[in-house]
Amino acid sequence: MTAGVSPIDLHWLDRPGAISSWVIPTQEGPVLIDPGPASTLPALQQGVANLGWAMEELAGVLLTHIHLDHAAAAGDLAALNIPVYVHPVGQRHLIDPSRLMASAKKIYGDRLPHLFGTMQPVPPDRLHVLDLSGTFTIGDISFKAHETLGHAKHHVVFEFQHDGTRYLATGDAAGGFVAEAPTFAPAQLPPPDLDLMAWCNSIDLMEHLEADQLLVAHFGACADPEAHLHRLRDSLQRQYHCIREASDPFKDYRRMLEAEANAAEMHDPECMHLRQAAVEMNISGVQHAERRGRK
Repeated sequence: MTAGVSPIDLHWLDRPGAISSWVIPTQEGPVLIDPGPASTLPALQQGVANLGWAMEELAGVLLTHIHLDHAAAAGDLAALNIPVYVHPVGQRHLIDPSRLMASAKKIYGDRLPHLFGTMQPVPPDRLHVLDLSGTFTIGDISFKAHETLGHAKHHVVFEFQHDGTRYLATGDAAGGFVAEAPTFAPAQLPPPDLDLMAWCNSIDLMEHLEADQLLVAHFGACADPEAHLHRLRDSLQRQYHCIREASDPFKDYRRMLEAEANAAEMHDPECMHLRQAAVEMNISGVQHAERRGRK
């Protein structure tokens, strides 16, 4: 059995380094942060087993937010009597995910089952709504959820300590992290909740927490939070303004992303942050935010 905080690579779309879950050992059993899509449940189960546990031994599932790439498997785990912790805004969507799935169906169409699977309901008696002003303890580990808006209106990061290291599990609030190209600072900018000012405020909050490591869902542990968050703030602003001002958003924005990736010596054109779907999603997010701001 592992003694440390460990990632599980969910091999989303058969690619390593796209989506991770994080496992935190406690005296009550392992805690899982962001179980990922329902479509990657076999990889999650294998990853938990590789660390020495069975899925039924999980002591809790903590959700940074309810987007399907982070939370679609939550209902399947709740069916194993595992408690699920979520931001107050996400509560109703976990109890009844039908609207969430219908919205995803409009975007992804027939690809939805392959991409994310189907989110099952979380029974209310398995659901713990996070107190955004307090801490909660599982086993011997105390967690604090900090509201971090900007990417989504139901987003939190989880602060905790393990073996003397201060961790911050950031979901999408710290953008993406590419270990082999750490100066590349991509991010997912999805509709309908994208808010650049709120996101910059969330970055300020994360900097203030002075964690030793960021546990980034897409993908890996970042050991220099201050530098990464500084780069992310600058990159977010460049990305947002590039999309807003571009005469040809897809062409101009894709060129900007590729230039930043190349400057960071990140040469994988199939990186999830450079995929056409990711580029189109970010453009849609910024355009939706701009329309909302003009109303």
